[in-house]
Amino acid sequence: MFAQDVVRSVGRIRFLASIDALITDANQRVALEVVRCLGKRDINLCAVETSDVDSPLSFASNYVSRTVLVDGYDDSKFWDLVEQSTAVLPISTNTHYAIYDQRSDFGDRMLLPDEESFRLANSKDTVRERAQSLNVPVPDTRTLDPKESPSEPGQPYPVVLKLENDEGLYLPPAQRYRIVGSDREFRSAFRELSRHEKPIMVQQYISGGGYGYSLLMDRQSRVLAG
Repeated sequence: MFAQDVVRSVGRIRFLASIDALITDANQRVALEVVRCLGKRDINLCAVETSDVDSPLSFASNYVSRTVLVDGYDDSKFWDLVEQSTAVLPISTNTHYAIYDQRSDFGDRMLLPDEESFRLANSKDTVRERAQSLNVPVPDTRTLDPKESPSEPGQPYPVVLKLENDEGLYLPPAQRYRIVGSDREFRSAFRELSRHEKPIMVQQYISGGGYGYSLLMDRQSRVLAG
């Protein structure tokens, strides 16, 4: 009995112990990279995923000291974990939105931008307009209502069809856009994307390699890493 009581006590202490960093969306590859990066620095990590996901990737990492399944990011169980954490790193776009819907003031522990900035950055149309205002070249673009039934893109092929934003959707990359080279492919791709009932952008296809660049900035927009 004594040994069992010790085990239970130790488990209780671990449960109550503060968490250095809480990582959401544990099944996403980005979350796993965050876990590995922080884990190598001996940061005490807790990985969280929703209960509808089987065997989340980050749950298998040796860097994670605690794993928790929650019904959703509006779940009281998740917010209890937030209160135990020094820092919370929301990973996916939809988790950001779920958190914004719950609270407007997070203090310093929640590492995410203000809601207005996030929504502006997540809108491809807004980013395109801002780039144009700064004289940054952007592809020729038109935005179509998903209720329309266009027969052709209005510009030379090939063109790219993509959703204007992905809020509320859980789509793998291959289902977020289509590159088409004919009227038939265009109509088929438009019908498929229009099911999500979001504005559809039709853009000039730019051949060549694709590049992305990410920055880590503080609350004063100073670059910390890139």
